[in-house]
Amino acid sequence: SDIFMDSLEGYTKYIEVSSFVDHLLAAELTLDVDAYRLSSFLYKDKESKGGKLNAGPLWDYNLAFGNADYGNAWLTSGWRYGTGNSAQPFWWNRLLEDEKFRNQLQCRWQELRAGVFQTDSILQFIDEQAATLAEAQVRNFERWTVLGEYVWPNYFIGNTYEEEIDYLKNWTTERLIWMDANLVGVCEVVATEELKNNISLTVRPNPFLESVDFVFGKNNLRNDFQLGIYDVLGNEIRVFDVEGNEVVRWDGKNSVGNNVGAGVYFYVISSEKGWVKSGRILRITEN
Repeated sequence: SDIFMDSLEGYTKYIEVSSFVDHLLAAELTLDVDAYRLSSFLYKDKESKGGKLNAGPLWDYNLAFGNADYGNAWLTSGWRYGTGNSAQPFWWNRLLEDEKFRNQLQCRWQELRAGVFQTDSILQFIDEQAATLAEAQVRNFERWTVLGEYVWPNYFIGNTYEEEIDYLKNWTTERLIWMDANLVGVCEVVATEELKNNISLTVRPNPFLESVDFVFGKNNLRNDFQLGIYDVLGNEIRVFDVEGNEVVRWDGKNSVGNNVGAGVYFYVISSEKGWVKSGRILRITEN
């Protein structure tokens, strides 16, 4: 409608905006051929949870990350939204008409780039998965001899498993750089460089077994911070209000008190002025 951007009666009354932001960023980072028009889900929360429509869950990325030879999918530049495909639902372009939505996109992108979308974090994740599959991939390519062979609709044809991994890592790195420079929106909530540079934080032990301490320098305690813990997919695990506490301990449990498994997690420190600091922590198990 003409009032779709109205703060009370517009689209924000009906949809969980953050889920649409995340869905769009996932579609564009991966440049998924099927984005928006295929393999897309929506679900509605029950009324006790707000009753709004959510985008997701994410699904079906086999033709993403430069892995298709049509639709300019191999390029690391350009957008998947607004390509003129009649099968794309109208609401994505409509949402992007709203400056507030565009700015929320930019803020969320900066948040993710400070955490799970850090280039090094993504490349390490790829390496970890490649290592997990190292033994199985040998048997796979003995059974299906497709290395060095064109398989529709792959764009890149690697002669070795390692070449395929390198292509994925190089493509993703270049895509991240392009999106940094071209994503729409302006995020006005940004921590000052002074705040970023002056914050003192020690994380110990890291790796950890049962719990990990975030130790803030006393000079930071005049500021109130939030400490967020996220998994490698960007799902929120736990959030703490620092509020002058010199030490915040995470006991390896999520917000409902369940233990999380071993693996890589990310912490993000933020203030009312924006995102301040982030890093990686590793939970291990006893041998």
